[in-house]
Amino acid sequence: MTCHPPPHTLTHPYKDMSVQQLMKKGTKATKEIEDSLQRSQRVVSQTIDLGTKTAEQLQQQTQQLERVVDTLDEMTFTLKKAQRVIRDMTRAMATDK
Repeated sequence: MTCHPPPHTLTHPYKDMSVQQLMKKGTKATKEIEDSLQRSQRVVSQTIDLGTKTAEQLQQQTQQLERVVDTLDEMTFTLKKAQRVIRDMTRAMATDK
């Protein structure tokens, strides 16, 4: 079992400070907290902006990739059609002899 000193013997870190010193210390701490909150708010705002820009870029890239897929589909269709035409032409030339 631990033995704790009686409460009246504990020293308070601010016990030797005047009211004016305590007020100044409290005001300084409040200012530091406010500054920290403002920095945090800026970081959150920047993070939201960055996330929004990233989402927009991803949407643009998705649309671009969809256009690439459409172009590839068209090219595949055209190549298959060209293969059929060449095959038909080759057969026609073979039967014309």
